[in-house]
Amino acid sequence: MATSTALQISQLFVAKSWRWRALFLVMLLSLHFAAMWGVEDSWARGLMLAHFGVFILWQPFMRAERRLTASQVAAVAAVALGTLYFLNWWLLALWVSVLAGIVGGKVFLFQARWLRRFYLLALLYLVSLLLVWIVPNTSFGCR
Repeated sequence: MATSTALQISQLFVAKSWRWRALFLVMLLSLHFAAMWGVEDSWARGLMLAHFGVFILWQPFMRAERRLTASQVAAVAAVALGTLYFLNWWLLALWVSVLAGIVGGKVFLFQARWLRRFYLLALLYLVSLLLVWIVPNTSFGCR
């Protein structure tokens, strides 16, 4: 009986864990397509807005069952509108750097080897995106 309960709990954890990882992958894909289209494109701005929305769902800072205050909702709306209006390569570079810092910090939170590798791979992707695509566009303004 105790073994079956432990098995059910571990299966529930893995299923829940995979949902959060899938959400994280959707977040990275929207960021990737926004960066590849370039910050001047209106589709890229929409993808960045979608990326930010998925980030709010995935974010590791607040518990999901907690209610947001009016000031927090206003701050999220201001960031979203600012992203739509002020998006440029420098802002994208800053955002990818912050996101890489968050993901890099999550690497050390997990004992499971596959979770650490998952977050290390995501960190490698973010740093590569920053160095290979965003920084050259920021520095030289070329596509």
